Amino acid sequence: MKRTDLVAYLDAYLDIANIKDYGPQGLQIEGRAEVNHIVGLVDAHQPCVDAALAHNADLMLVHHGIFWGGPKRLQGSYGNLVRSFMQADLNLYAAHLPLDAHPTVGNNAELARRLGLEISDWWANVNGRKIAVLATAPGGVPLHALVTRFAQTVGPVKLLQAHGPI
Repeated sequence: MKRTDLVAYLDAYLDIANIKDYGPQGLQIEGRAEVNHIVGLVDAHQPCVDAALAHNADLMLVHHGIFWGGPKRLQGSYGNLVRSFMQADLNLYAAHLPLDAHPTVGNNAELARRLGLEISDWWANVNGRKIAVLATAPGGVPLHALVTRFAQTVGPVKLLQAHGPI
């Protein structure tokens, strides 16, 4: 697939142009023109780039890109990271708030789906877009059961802040 076609599709599907974020979203680093292997990751840190390259990725699709805030000098670990992308001709596509807010493939909607919850509303307005889901468990589910579902479908629970009866 042509990178330009894939980027145009992702930009439209994720509504990149209409969601103001804290850094540039969409194609952050332009690599090779032909994309055959896409690797999805949360972050674009060096170990993630190394893993993507080990899997013959042509494009990394990430939640957290490499551009946040103001300009950075291309030196040290950040410079090495950018050089890794450039030397490998690896594309980097980032979608932060667009993935938080997406009603179908967004991380919040997907988490609700995996936990067997029904989304009743969206809330947490960030930069003019609601990015979090308000969801309920059909028939009610105790917190410990949700924690178990989370561990089974997502991974180990690192921290639980329970506010109310468990």
